[in-house]
Amino acid sequence: MRALLLGVVFFLLAGCGPRYETRYIYTPPADSPQTRQCLQNCEFQRQQCLVIADNNQQLCELQAENEAFRCEAESRYYYERCLNRNPDQPERCRYPRAFCPRRTCWRNDGRCDDLYRSCYTSCGGSIRGETVCTANCEEAPPPVTTPP
Repeated sequence: MRALLLGVVFFLLAGCGPRYETRYIYTPPADSPQTRQCLQNCEFQRQQCLVIADNNQQLCELQAENEAFRCEAESRYYYERCLNRNPDQPERCRYPRAFCPRRTCWRNDGRCDDLYRSCYTSCGGSIRGETVCTANCEEAPPPVTTPP
């Protein structure tokens, strides 16, 4: 129990440090019909990737809903079965609905941005990443810039 308490305290304190994110500065390639087409293809691929990420999230949410419904139905079945077997002692039966955790789903679209940046540079553009502090910045060291 003590180890669990220490783990929770450590986890909460770890969330108090500075938070960073990388922001990207895009420099387009020299303008030409070929580079415009190339960049349009990059954007089209990114949009398709985002649609797939949305579809995957929706599928995950439907599956999570079905799993939770199935778990609750099974719990209800076993509870009612227990009540039928123990009509004089209903306190022996528990309805463990709380034991039906629901899977968490999120939109995993980070890969889409990585693919877009790779495509953008293959079209002749350049990208510079800059790491910036976004929260709890009083404890943060100065920002770090990645070379072009």
